[in-house]
Amino acid sequence: MKTQIKFSIVTLILLLTYGEAGDVFAGTANVASGNDAAVVGGFANHARGVYSFVGGGNHNDAVSHNSSILGGSNNKSSATNSTIGGGSKNQTMGDASTITGGRKNQATGLESVVSGGSNNHASGKRSLVIGGHQNSALGKYSAVIHGYTSFATQEDSLAIGDRVISQHRGAVVIGDSNYKGHLNTSRMTGEVDRFYAFFDRGYTLFTSSHRGPNETGIYINHGESAWNTVSDKNKKENYEEVDKQKVLDKLIAMPMEKWNYKAQDDKVKHIGPYAQDFNKAYGLGDGKLSISTIDSDGIALTSIQALAERNKHLSEKNKALESKVNSLELRFSKLEKELL
Repeated sequence: MKTQIKFSIVTLILLLTYGEAGDVFAGTANVASGNDAAVVGGFANHARGVYSFVGGGNHNDAVSHNSSILGGSNNKSSATNSTIGGGSKNQTMGDASTITGGRKNQATGLESVVSGGSNNHASGKRSLVIGGHQNSALGKYSAVIHGYTSFATQEDSLAIGDRVISQHRGAVVIGDSNYKGHLNTSRMTGEVDRFYAFFDRGYTLFTSSHRGPNETGIYINHGESAWNTVSDKNKKENYEEVDKQKVLDKLIAMPMEKWNYKAQDDKVKHIGPYAQDFNKAYGLGDGKLSISTIDSDGIALTSIQALAERNKHLSEKNKALESKVNSLELRFSKLEKELL
């Protein structure tokens, strides 16, 4: 009888405090105080909001309407329709926000998402942080992927890797793990809708499906400012001699003009041939409307050799003419003396 009275008093207090209570299915010290709320199991979990849900774990608190915590510990789902998958000490504060797991993450923006990691923060509308540590997606539709102490502060900005900041709309920045200095302007974006990458050891882009003896591609080494193309003779085949003089003659006859791309400002000028003329003359590469730098470099170097050959021929011819002139001058000098 005393037990029934005590249970009735506790039930009455809960009903007076929270209204119609939800359901607790298992576990210890769990409370479902929100209307139609539920706690499935675990320890010291609380489903406060209407239609709120806690699946398990311990010391989790589903505060808002239709909020959910699947498990973990010390998580708090404070916004309507927000969800925490697990982890510890995570908190959703933006409506319809989600934290999949990790530790001490916050999703405060509308429909924002933090997927793992620790001490990450997604505060922009529909912003995203995937893993890493101390990353922040502050702009609307911004994202930070992995890394450490990186920021995406503007709309549609993206930061990937360690200690980088995408601070312009639509800009993308990627950083390696080598930078150990203070976070400053040295690894930030500089203007909108532009791609930035910081890799201390350089870059390699393969145009073959895999690495191996026949791999192809381009690369930039540490500290360089120009692309290197794979040019190992062992990776080439079907060698043919070329007529250097014909190569030069075609180049001499090829139109060379100053122009600008239609996609660029008309003040930005370039000088060079057109792909149609280049490919008609040489038939190199596999692009009818493009010129590969491998081929343009090859044509330029071949033409230099052809010019060197012509110069050598002219030099030899000039020496022969000089010898004849000297011989004629000597004969003329003798004849002049005889006449005197």
